Amino acid sequence: MSLQYSYPRYLEAKRSVDDRALNHGVLQSVRDSLATRGAAPLRVLEIGGGTGSMVRRLAAWDVLKNADYTLVDRDEESLAALPERAPEGFALRPIHSDITQFLETVDEHFDLVIAHAVLDLIDLEEFLPLLWSRCADGARYWFTINFDGESVFMPQRPQDAAIWQAYHASMNRRPGSCHAGRKLFGQLPGSGARIDVAGSSDWVVHANDGAYQQDEAYFLHHIVYTIDNELRRTPPVESSVFARWIVERHEQIDRGEMVYIAHQLDFAGSCR
Repeated sequence: MSLQYSYPRYLEAKRSVDDRALNHGVLQSVRDSLATRGAAPLRVLEIGGGTGSMVRRLAAWDVLKNADYTLVDRDEESLAALPERAPEGFALRPIHSDITQFLETVDEHFDLVIAHAVLDLIDLEEFLPLLWSRCADGARYWFTINFDGESVFMPQRPQDAAIWQAYHASMNRRPGSCHAGRKLFGQLPGSGARIDVAGSSDWVVHANDGAYQQDEAYFLHHIVYTIDNELRRTPPVESSVFARWIVERHEQIDRGEMVYIAHQLDFAGSCR
């Protein structure tokens, strides 16, 4: 199968995966905390907002109804894929910027900060205090899909352990951590925030009768493509074995045979 890989398409393809994965107990805590707010528009900042899947989800699920919504992302291609019209009741402001640069220069404060599937790419020890400095009194945070270092492809193969170990290790060579999920239990209180509720938000993707939901086959192909791109120059197993592993995983997706599980955590609480 020959695919043209696109990061905006990947973000859209994982919307249904995220919808299932998001921890609804954590989400309900956010919903309850916002219910006591007045009628004024909520000032929301989303970090790494991509193609706007979260703002559309919040509107569709009636979590937010009236918001001045600032969406910051450094990927211009993803921002270009934002819907032309914001959901009803939302004033959507997309900003193309590195989030640290944005926070260092913005002169406003936010009532809710959201980070979805992005904090494992950020140095949280430095970032969180800066983020809290841009939070209004009584502000809330909602941090979702924080990867926590466990991945599984099924059917399993003898090479899996070495490949996953190398792939997870590659995350630690960049800012952030492959264990961002569990580290947040220490880093959030350590930065002055309060954790009100936390829970698992695992990705679980499988086919029914040989077919995946919506565009989730593409989502899986993109995951395998990302592993290939990251490890092909220095594969953790013999090069031909790694190449065959990649081909086999793509073939399993095409046949609707592959299952993917990734362990993640969601958090909600007060910023300070």
